[in-house]
Amino acid sequence: MTPKDSIQQLVSRGTSLYQQAQQSLMHSLPRKTKDGLVTMGLQAFLPRGTRTLARGVLDSIGDQQAANLRADWQRAANDFINQCISSVGTISFQTQRLTTRGNSSLLIRKFNRARRIKSPVRSIEVSLNILQEIHNLDLLWNSDILAELAHRKKEEEAEREHKKELKAISPNLVRAAGAVDILNRFTIGNLLTQYPTARTSVLGALDRLNSCDPDALRHCLSSCRSAIEDLIVSLGGDADWHQALPRILPSDTDQRQVKQVHHFISARGLHTGHKPSHHDAEYCLRLTVATIEFILSFR
Repeated sequence: MTPKDSIQQLVSRGTSLYQQAQQSLMHSLPRKTKDGLVTMGLQAFLPRGTRTLARGVLDSIGDQQAANLRADWQRAANDFINQCISSVGTISFQTQRLTTRGNSSLLIRKFNRARRIKSPVRSIEVSLNILQEIHNLDLLWNSDILAELAHRKKEEEAEREHKKELKAISPNLVRAAGAVDILNRFTIGNLLTQYPTARTSVLGALDRLNSCDPDALRHCLSSCRSAIEDLIVSLGGDADWHQALPRILPSDTDQRQVKQVHHFISARGLHTGHKPSHHDAEYCLRLTVATIEFILSFR
Protein backbone atom coordinates (compact mmCIF):
# COMPACT_ATOMS: atom_id res chain seq x y z
CA MET A 1 0.00 0.00 0.00
CA THR A 2 1.26 3.45 -0.87
CA PRO A 3 0.86 6.55 1.32
CA LYS A 4 -1.71 7.87 -1.15
CA ASP A 5 -3.71 4.65 -0.78
CA SER A 6 -3.71 5.13 2.99
CA ILE A 7 -4.97 8.71 2.63
CA GLN A 8 -7.63 7.59 0.15
CA GLN A 9 -8.93 5.05 2.66
CA LEU A 10 -9.30 7.82 5.22
CA VAL A 11 -11.14 9.94 2.65
CA SER A 12 -13.60 7.10 1.98
CA ARG A 13 -14.16 6.56 5.70
CA GLY A 14 -14.58 10.28 6.34
CA THR A 15 -16.99 10.75 3.44
CA SER A 16 -19.26 8.03 4.84
CA LEU A 17 -19.05 9.54 8.34
CA TYR A 18 -19.82 13.00 6.97
CA GLN A 19 -22.96 11.78 5.20
CA GLN A 20 -24.17 9.90 8.28
CA ALA A 21 -23.59 12.89 10.59
CA GLN A 22 -25.32 15.27 8.23
CA GLN A 23 -28.36 13.04 7.89
CA SER A 24 -28.55 12.27 11.62
CA LEU A 25 -28.29 15.85 12.82
CA MET A 26 -30.73 17.18 10.23
CA HIS A 27 -33.52 14.59 10.47
CA SER A 28 -33.38 12.77 13.80
CA LEU A 29 -34.52 15.49 16.23
CA PRO A 30 -38.18 16.25 17.21
CA ARG A 31 -39.72 19.50 16.00
CA LYS A 32 -39.66 22.27 18.59
CA THR A 33 -43.14 23.75 18.09
CA LYS A 34 -46.66 23.11 19.29
CA ASP A 35 -46.78 20.51 16.48
CA GLY A 36 -44.78 18.35 18.85
CA LEU A 37 -47.91 17.99 21.01
CA VAL A 38 -49.95 17.01 17.97
CA THR A 39 -47.32 14.49 16.86
CA MET A 40 -47.36 12.87 20.27
CA GLY A 41 -51.19 12.88 20.39
CA LEU A 42 -51.33 14.96 23.58
CA GLN A 43 -52.92 18.24 22.53
CA ALA A 44 -56.53 17.02 22.75
CA PHE A 45 -56.08 15.73 26.33
CA LEU A 46 -54.33 18.72 27.86
CA PRO A 47 -56.20 21.71 29.33
CA ARG A 48 -55.42 24.95 27.53
CA GLY A 49 -53.60 26.37 30.54
CA THR A 50 -51.13 23.54 30.67
CA ARG A 51 -50.28 23.32 26.98
CA THR A 52 -47.63 26.05 27.17
CA LEU A 53 -46.00 24.26 30.09
CA ALA A 54 -46.13 20.97 28.22
CA ARG A 55 -44.55 22.54 25.16
CA GLY A 56 -41.77 23.90 27.37
CA VAL A 57 -41.14 20.46 28.82
CA LEU A 58 -41.02 18.92 25.33
CA ASP A 59 -38.72 21.67 24.14
CA SER A 60 -36.38 20.98 27.08
CA ILE A 61 -36.39 17.28 26.26
CA GLY A 62 -35.72 18.12 22.60
CA ASP A 63 -32.87 20.43 23.57
CA GLN A 64 -31.29 17.71 25.70
CA GLN A 65 -31.67 15.13 22.94
CA ALA A 66 -30.13 17.54 20.46
CA ALA A 67 -27.23 18.26 22.81
CA ASN A 68 -26.64 14.55 23.43
CA LEU A 69 -26.77 13.74 19.72
CA ARG A 70 -24.46 16.62 18.89
CA ALA A 71 -22.01 15.50 21.60
CA ASP A 72 -22.02 11.95 20.19
CA TRP A 73 -21.20 13.20 16.73
CA GLN A 74 -18.56 15.59 18.05
CA ARG A 75 -16.84 12.62 19.68
CA ALA A 76 -17.10 10.72 16.41
CA ALA A 77 -15.57 13.69 14.54
CA ASN A 78 -12.72 13.93 17.07
CA ASP A 79 -12.10 10.19 16.79
CA PHE A 80 -11.88 10.55 13.01
CA ILE A 81 -9.41 13.43 13.33
CA ASN A 82 -7.31 11.30 15.70
CA GLN A 83 -7.35 8.45 13.16
CA CYS A 84 -6.18 10.88 10.47
CA ILE A 85 -3.38 12.19 12.68
CA SER A 86 -2.29 8.67 13.57
CA SER A 87 -2.05 7.68 9.90
CA VAL A 88 -0.51 10.93 8.71
CA GLY A 89 2.11 10.62 11.44
CA THR A 90 3.71 7.77 9.47
CA ILE A 91 3.93 9.83 6.25
CA SER A 92 6.12 12.69 4.99
CA PHE A 93 6.15 14.64 1.75
CA GLN A 94 8.99 15.27 -0.66
CA THR A 95 10.83 18.58 -0.33
CA GLN A 96 14.35 19.67 -1.18
CA ARG A 97 15.08 20.03 2.54
CA LEU A 98 13.75 16.63 3.59
CA THR A 99 15.71 15.27 6.58
CA THR A 100 15.91 11.90 8.28
CA ARG A 101 13.29 13.08 10.80
CA GLY A 102 10.74 13.63 8.05
CA ASN A 103 8.08 16.33 8.13
CA SER A 104 4.98 14.53 9.41
CA SER A 105 4.54 17.27 12.00
CA LEU A 106 3.74 19.76 9.24
CA LEU A 107 0.97 17.49 7.96
CA ILE A 108 -0.41 16.84 11.45
CA ARG A 109 -0.50 20.56 12.18
CA LYS A 110 -3.01 21.04 9.37
CA PHE A 111 -5.67 19.24 11.42
CA ASN A 112 -5.66 22.00 14.06
CA ARG A 113 -8.09 23.79 11.72
CA ALA A 114 -10.56 20.92 12.05
CA ARG A 115 -10.15 20.65 15.83
CA ARG A 116 -11.11 24.29 16.37
CA ILE A 117 -14.49 23.84 14.67
CA LYS A 118 -17.43 23.17 16.99
CA SER A 119 -19.82 21.80 14.38
CA PRO A 120 -19.16 18.03 13.96
CA VAL A 121 -20.35 18.03 10.35
CA ARG A 122 -18.16 20.98 9.43
CA SER A 123 -15.23 19.50 11.38
CA ILE A 124 -15.39 16.29 9.34
CA GLU A 125 -15.76 18.28 6.13
CA VAL A 126 -12.63 20.34 6.87
CA SER A 127 -10.75 17.14 7.74
CA LEU A 128 -11.68 15.74 4.32
CA ASN A 129 -10.40 18.91 2.64
CA ILE A 130 -7.12 18.58 4.53
CA LEU A 131 -6.79 14.94 3.48
CA GLN A 132 -7.28 15.98 -0.14
CA GLU A 133 -4.54 18.61 0.24
CA ILE A 134 -2.21 15.94 1.61
CA HIS A 135 -3.17 13.47 -1.11
CA ASN A 136 -2.05 15.98 -3.75
CA LEU A 137 1.48 16.10 -2.30
CA ASP A 138 4.38 13.83 -3.29
CA LEU A 139 4.20 11.44 -0.34
CA LEU A 140 6.46 8.75 1.06
CA TRP A 141 6.48 6.54 4.15
CA ASN A 142 8.72 7.74 6.95
CA SER A 143 10.29 4.29 6.90
CA ASP A 144 11.47 4.99 3.32
CA ILE A 145 13.14 8.34 4.04
CA LEU A 146 16.67 6.98 4.53
CA ALA A 147 16.49 5.11 1.23
CA GLU A 148 15.14 8.24 -0.49
CA LEU A 149 17.96 10.42 0.86
CA ALA A 150 20.55 7.84 -0.21
CA HIS A 151 18.98 7.78 -3.68
CA ARG A 152 19.11 11.58 -3.85
CA LYS A 153 22.78 11.61 -2.91
CA LYS A 154 23.54 9.06 -5.61
CA GLU A 155 21.62 11.13 -8.17
CA GLU A 156 23.43 14.33 -7.16
CA GLU A 157 26.78 12.60 -7.66
CA ALA A 158 25.66 11.30 -11.06
CA GLU A 159 24.39 14.78 -11.96
CA ARG A 160 27.79 16.32 -11.23
CA GLU A 161 29.46 13.72 -13.41
CA HIS A 162 26.99 14.27 -16.26
CA LYS A 163 27.49 18.04 -16.16
CA LYS A 164 31.25 17.59 -16.04
CA GLU A 165 31.07 15.34 -19.11
CA LEU A 166 28.70 17.75 -20.86
CA LYS A 167 31.04 20.68 -20.24
CA ALA A 168 34.02 18.68 -21.53
CA ILE A 169 32.32 17.55 -24.77
CA SER A 170 30.00 20.51 -25.45
CA PRO A 171 31.83 23.55 -23.98
CA ASN A 172 30.51 25.99 -26.58
CA LEU A 173 26.89 25.01 -26.05
CA VAL A 174 27.22 25.10 -22.26
CA ARG A 175 28.61 28.64 -22.45
CA ALA A 176 25.92 29.72 -24.92
CA ALA A 177 23.17 28.29 -22.73
CA GLY A 178 24.16 30.67 -19.94
CA ALA A 179 23.24 33.64 -22.15
CA VAL A 180 19.84 32.33 -23.30
CA ASP A 181 16.82 34.35 -22.20
CA ILE A 182 14.07 31.76 -21.91
CA LEU A 183 11.56 34.48 -21.00
CA ASN A 184 11.86 35.91 -24.52
CA ARG A 185 9.27 33.63 -26.09
CA PHE A 186 8.90 35.82 -29.19
CA THR A 187 12.61 35.63 -30.11
CA ILE A 188 12.77 31.89 -29.47
CA GLY A 189 9.70 31.28 -31.61
CA ASN A 190 11.10 33.43 -34.44
CA LEU A 191 14.23 31.27 -34.62
CA LEU A 192 12.11 28.40 -35.91
CA THR A 193 9.53 30.16 -38.08
CA GLN A 194 10.55 28.01 -41.06
CA TYR A 195 10.46 24.80 -38.99
CA PRO A 196 6.95 24.58 -37.48
CA THR A 197 7.34 21.13 -35.90
CA ALA A 198 10.46 22.09 -33.99
CA ARG A 199 8.89 25.47 -33.14
CA THR A 200 5.83 23.77 -31.65
CA SER A 201 8.05 21.50 -29.56
CA VAL A 202 10.23 24.24 -28.09
CA LEU A 203 7.29 26.57 -27.36
CA GLY A 204 5.51 23.61 -25.77
CA ALA A 205 8.55 23.12 -23.54
CA LEU A 206 8.33 26.79 -22.49
CA ASP A 207 4.64 26.37 -21.61
CA ARG A 208 5.26 23.24 -19.57
CA LEU A 209 8.11 24.83 -17.64
CA ASN A 210 5.60 27.01 -15.79
CA SER A 211 2.71 24.57 -15.73
CA CYS A 212 1.26 23.24 -12.46
CA ASP A 213 0.70 19.78 -13.94
CA PRO A 214 2.53 17.19 -11.80
CA ASP A 215 4.29 15.67 -14.82
CA ALA A 216 4.85 18.96 -16.66
CA LEU A 217 8.62 19.11 -16.11
CA ARG A 218 9.14 15.64 -17.57
CA HIS A 219 7.04 16.67 -20.59
CA CYS A 220 9.08 19.87 -20.83
CA LEU A 221 12.29 17.86 -21.18
CA SER A 222 10.68 15.50 -23.66
CA SER A 223 9.65 18.51 -25.78
CA CYS A 224 13.23 19.87 -25.60
CA ARG A 225 14.58 16.60 -26.93
CA SER A 226 11.93 16.52 -29.67
CA ALA A 227 12.70 20.10 -30.74
CA ILE A 228 16.35 19.21 -31.39
CA GLU A 229 15.43 16.02 -33.24
CA ASP A 230 12.72 17.74 -35.33
CA LEU A 231 15.06 20.53 -36.41
CA ILE A 232 17.82 18.11 -37.41
CA VAL A 233 15.36 15.97 -39.39
CA SER A 234 14.01 19.06 -41.19
CA LEU A 235 17.44 20.41 -42.06
CA GLY A 236 19.13 17.07 -42.78
CA GLY A 237 16.39 15.60 -44.95
CA ASP A 238 16.36 12.22 -43.21
CA ALA A 239 13.71 10.81 -40.86
CA ASP A 240 16.48 9.39 -38.65
CA TRP A 241 18.06 12.37 -36.89
CA HIS A 242 21.29 10.41 -36.32
CA GLN A 243 21.67 10.03 -40.09
CA ALA A 244 20.57 13.61 -40.76
CA LEU A 245 23.04 15.22 -38.34
CA PRO A 246 26.25 14.65 -40.39
CA ARG A 247 24.56 16.31 -43.36
CA ILE A 248 24.26 19.51 -41.32
CA LEU A 249 27.42 19.37 -39.21
CA PRO A 250 30.41 17.92 -41.09
CA SER A 251 32.70 18.09 -38.06
CA ASP A 252 32.71 15.11 -35.69
CA THR A 253 33.42 17.49 -32.81
CA ASP A 254 30.30 19.54 -33.56
CA GLN A 255 28.22 16.38 -33.94
CA ARG A 256 29.43 15.11 -30.56
CA GLN A 257 28.45 18.42 -28.95
CA VAL A 258 24.87 18.12 -30.17
CA LYS A 259 24.63 14.42 -29.35
CA GLN A 260 25.92 15.03 -25.83
CA VAL A 261 23.29 17.70 -25.20
CA HIS A 262 20.61 15.34 -26.51
CA HIS A 263 21.91 12.57 -24.24
CA PHE A 264 22.01 14.92 -21.24
CA ILE A 265 18.40 16.04 -21.77
CA SER A 266 17.21 12.48 -22.32
CA ALA A 267 18.81 11.35 -19.06
CA ARG A 268 17.02 14.12 -17.15
CA GLY A 269 13.61 13.48 -18.66
CA LEU A 270 13.42 9.77 -19.35
CA HIS A 271 15.84 8.13 -16.93
CA THR A 272 14.02 5.59 -14.74
CA GLY A 273 13.54 6.87 -11.21
CA HIS A 274 14.76 10.38 -11.98
CA LYS A 275 12.24 13.10 -11.22
CA PRO A 276 13.34 16.33 -12.92
CA SER A 277 13.34 19.53 -10.88
CA HIS A 278 12.38 22.97 -12.15
CA HIS A 279 16.11 23.78 -12.23
CA ASP A 280 16.74 20.68 -14.40
CA ALA A 281 14.01 21.68 -16.84
CA GLU A 282 15.12 25.32 -17.06
CA TYR A 283 18.76 24.37 -17.62
CA CYS A 284 17.84 21.84 -20.33
CA LEU A 285 15.59 24.40 -22.01
CA ARG A 286 18.50 26.86 -22.14
CA LEU A 287 20.71 24.12 -23.61
CA THR A 288 18.02 23.33 -26.17
CA VAL A 289 17.73 26.92 -27.40
CA ALA A 290 21.54 27.25 -27.52
CA THR A 291 21.77 23.98 -29.52
CA ILE A 292 19.04 25.14 -31.92
CA GLU A 293 20.94 28.40 -32.53
CA PHE A 294 24.15 26.41 -33.04
CA ILE A 295 22.54 24.04 -35.58
CA LEU A 296 20.86 26.91 -37.45
CA SER A 297 24.21 28.67 -37.82
CA PHE A 298 25.23 25.87 -40.26
CA ARG A 299 22.35 26.41 -42.67
